[in-house]
Amino acid sequence: MLSPIIANAPINAVLFAVEGGVMQQLADLGWDDEAASSHAVAGAISGLSQAWLAGPSELVKIQLQCRIEGGGTPWGAARAIVREEGAAGLTRGLSVTVLRDVPAFAIYFASYSALKRRLAEAHPLFRAAAGEAVPSVAAGAGASGGVMEIEHAMHRPEYRGDRGGWARRRQEVRLPMGPSVWGEQMRVTVPRPAATSPAPAPPAGGATGPISTPEGSPAPSGPSADRPAPSGPSAAVRAAAAEAASEGPRPGPLAQLLAGGLAGTASWLFLHPADVLKSVVQQQTPQTPSDRRGPVRALRFHLAQSGPSFLLRGIVPTCLRAFPASAVIFFSYETIRPALPF
Repeated sequence: MLSPIIANAPINAVLFAVEGGVMQQLADLGWDDEAASSHAVAGAISGLSQAWLAGPSELVKIQLQCRIEGGGTPWGAARAIVREEGAAGLTRGLSVTVLRDVPAFAIYFASYSALKRRLAEAHPLFRAAAGEAVPSVAAGAGASGGVMEIEHAMHRPEYRGDRGGWARRRQEVRLPMGPSVWGEQMRVTVPRPAATSPAPAPPAGGATGPISTPEGSPAPSGPSADRPAPSGPSAAVRAAAAEAASEGPRPGPLAQLLAGGLAGTASWLFLHPADVLKSVVQQQTPQTPSDRRGPVRALRFHLAQSGPSFLLRGIVPTCLRAFPASAVIFFSYETIRPALPF
């Protein structure tokens, strides 16, 4: 029991960190960060990255479960493997682990993102609290006289756990006038127009609010030229806020739990045969007959002995375990991550 407990924390840390980082890079390249294909690519890369930790960890666990030698501890089992087979013995079954984890985590993250969003759209029970979901914009004077701060009404920046990062590309308002500033509330800080800057003409359609005029542009003529510079949010900021408000409802805790459980079950359901083969390879020892060593020979031998049902051994308890485990993992991640200072 100690082996998976020790290994799961760093494995999941690598998994979610890599997935979030890849999603951010894909968004920078112009990929749609809502598309299942984006999450599938990020999940596949994160699955590959954590397989190097998961392979040796599961090897030690299976060796502890299948034989008494090694003192009954992870360290004792690892030492026994190295003593008998050398350091390369710890990589036994790694190729099958990669074969399992790359598609498994592509399904894992893509299905979680899609299911969570669909659940939130389907019923209010699966949505986040209304006060956290609908952004509004209000203008006010900044701490210094030279800036105007447009504050987001949410209590904190939205964190999208399935991406592993802050929702900059959904919520952050990007203006050529200045960068965004993240704090306890989401803010957009833009240079306040100089006191001598002429006020622009009102936009078509009767909309109100300031529209920033590039420095050095000709002053508008007519009665509007004598008006003082308005102090409300610019049209660009209001448009960005309206776009954020028009997005679909945010998934709540129930959506995260149910989507996480279903995503974990789906990934294990499709990749269980690869997991069975990996386990068979990892429980081999130097005493295993040569005609059964390695994934190809082991697969051929067991298919001849048991038929295709060999690849479905233990699928029911595996899926029953996957649902609560994955539900808790995703829910915990999305709950804890916003509280971290980085």
